[in-house]
Amino acid sequence: MIMGRITAKAQTTIPRAVRLALGLEPGDEVAWEIDGERVSLTRTKGSKPCTTELKTALRQGIADANSGRAKDADVVFDRLQEKYRLIATKAA
Repeated sequence: MIMGRITAKAQTTIPRAVRLALGLEPGDEVAWEIDGERVSLTRTKGSKPCTTELKTALRQGIADANSGRAKDADVVFDRLQEKYRLIATKAA
């Protein structure tokens, strides 16, 4: 269980483990749901996908391409596009 404190202004920090699990970044919207004495926090549907995970995957893909572990940037792009259902298109 992850513990936290409430400030004098009734604020709390979302713990890092929770932010990582939900893929939350500054500016993301969250929803709180109260169920008796339990409260759940979810990322809203309007929030962007987990950009932290995607950025990490992009960095790894670039490193793979630069080191020769991946054939070329197109291979890396195709792999990421499939995994993250990216809509972007490759540069011509």
